Amino acid sequence: MDSIGENLDAVIDGGRTPGGAGSTIVDITVDPPVVVREGIIPLSVIEE
Repeated sequence: MDSIGENLDAVIDGGRTPGGAGSTIVDITVDPPVVVREGIIPLSVIEE
């Protein structure tokens, strides 16, 4: 978290993810929101 610096207003930490894949990161500062990194849940499932 320290490496992120002051660029974030909030972080939601749900703990470790199953299978070791990283969490999905979504930039909600733009409209429409943009997926920065897809995690273990495919983008197609998130969009549902």
